[in-house]
Amino acid sequence: MKEYIFIVSVNPKQVTHEDILDIRAGWEKVTEEWKANNHYLYGNPVPQPGIVISGSDQSVTQEELVDALRVVSFINMEAESDEQAVELAKMVPVLKYGGKVEIRKPQRVAAPVSTN
Repeated sequence: MKEYIFIVSVNPKQVTHEDILDIRAGWEKVTEEWKANNHYLYGNPVPQPGIVISGSDQSVTQEELVDALRVVSFINMEAESDEQAVELAKMVPVLKYGGKVEIRKPQRVAAPVSTN
């Protein structure tokens, strides 16, 4: 199987408390299904705003909660093909709340070999 990373985004200002409860229940269901079928490797939810460093001047700001999509999770998955990865990504519960899933293939870089 090939490894994929699902980058999950949603606009937090567009989801209600009830929506969040539904999304959590959806995550429990879908991750159990993915695990049962040996697709789910691990996930890293990142729902809270973060620190942003940008530009050549390396300015540092606290991420604002704006009316836009924000990355809320990274999920490492395995699938037989790009087409299967797409079908698995379609199961992500934030999609019905205006969210999106970007699918990427990780690039593995070998660690430097010590010559000592």
